[in-house]
Amino acid sequence: MKLLRISISKILTIAIAFLLSLYVIKASNEDSDFVLINDLNDSNFESQVSNGTKNPWIIMFYVDSCPHCKNSKQTLNNIANNPDSISKSKIRLGKVDCDSNMFSCSRFKISRVPYIIIIDSNYMYELNEYPSNENIIKFINLNKDTEEGLEIPRAVGYLEIFYKSLEELVHMMNNTIEGYLKNSLGVKIDWRSEYTVGLLASLLVLIIHIEYTILCIVCKVHGSKEKKAVVDDNDNKEIKEEISEKNKEDNGKNEAEKTNTDKKDD
Repeated sequence: MKLLRISISKILTIAIAFLLSLYVIKASNEDSDFVLINDLNDSNFESQVSNGTKNPWIIMFYVDSCPHCKNSKQTLNNIANNPDSISKSKIRLGKVDCDSNMFSCSRFKISRVPYIIIIDSNYMYELNEYPSNENIIKFINLNKDTEEGLEIPRAVGYLEIFYKSLEELVHMMNNTIEGYLKNSLGVKIDWRSEYTVGLLASLLVLIIHIEYTILCIVCKVHGSKEKKAVVDDNDNKEIKEEISEKNKEDNGKNEAEKTNTDKKDD
C-alpha cells in the first residue's frame, strides 16, 4: 500500500512538471522576439494549416533556384525577427518548397513563384503585389473581406496529379507542334488539344502493336526450339530403344551359340 502511494505521488509530480513545462514553453513563444517560420510539406500541410480555422496563416510557395524567391524568403525572415509589426494579427508563417512538395503546389495550381497567400477561416487571399517587406506587412494587417476571399482548393491525390501532368504535356506539345508547323513548314494551323490526344493515342497503339509483334516472333522462335528439342528427344529415345533391342538379340544369339557348343563338347 505504501509502495502504491509512492508511485501515485511520483506520477502526479511528473504530470504537474510536464504541464508546467508546456505552459512555460507557450509563454516563452508568445513573449519571444521572433516568430517561427514553419516548413510545410505534403505530409503536414493539411493538419498544420487546417484551412486557417485555428490561426490565420501566411504561406509562401517557392523554389530554391528562383532569385525573387530568395529575396522573399529574406523578407519573411525579417518579419519573423520583428514580430511587433504583425503581433495584432496572431498570424503564423509558413513556406512550401515546390521542388519537393508537388501535391501541395499542384493543389494551389502554382504557376509562378514566389506565390504568397493568406489562409484564414476557410478562405484564401492572394498577394498581387511585389513581396516587399512593406507590402507583406500591409497584406497581413489588412482587414480581410470574405467576399474577396477565394475558395481553398481541396487536397489532390495521385489521379489529379496524373491528369494535371497530362494536361501540361498536351499543352506543351500543342505549342511545340504549332510552332514547328508555322516556323519550319510555313503552315498556319490552330493546333487543338484533340489533335495532340489523337496523336498520342495513335503513337500508343503503334507501340503496343510493335511490342505485340516482337512478342509473337519471340514466342514463335522459342516454341520452335522447344518443339525441335522434343523431336530430338523422341528420336534419341527411339534410337536407344533400337540399340537396346539389338543388344538383346545379340545377347540371345550368343547364349544360344554357347549352349550348342556345350552340347557338342558333352
